[in-house]
Amino acid sequence: MLTDSVVTNEDYVKRAVELGHTILSSCEHGTQGNYWQCSELAKKYGLRWRYVSEAYFVKDRREKDNANCHIILAAKTRKGVGDLNFALSEANISGYYYRPRVDLDLLLALDPQDVFVTTACIAGVFKYGWEEAERLILRFAKHFRDSFM
Repeated sequence: MLTDSVVTNEDYVKRAVELGHTILSSCEHGTQGNYWQCSELAKKYGLRWRYVSEAYFVKDRREKDNANCHIILAAKTRKGVGDLNFALSEANISGYYYRPRVDLDLLLALDPQDVFVTTACIAGVFKYGWEEAERLILRFAKHFRDSFM
């Protein structure tokens, strides 16, 4: 697994506490990251922990689409943790093409009561072009409502 940071998880947690943060998440590309270690560090430093993944998104995981747009999926509830596990597992089983990919079917199966979604970064759905990105974003917003940014 490749990480996006050169510091240790504990260094990151210490800095979060120093800055007054109250929540910690572990978010790696395509996985949930080292969530067990991060949940333990959150407890150790008095932070609330959130289960999060920066997943790879494509419109249809069964097609050979290498767009692999970034999208953030965050569990709000225990059910959300299980739902994210299912979606990320399915991304590896039926959606793997260069990366484990979630698609519209998997994403729209997630309950907005249990999961929070963001479009992540510039490597998000804009890879499909502005018009298609707008269509996708409006579809996400319609489904996830207040649980989408």
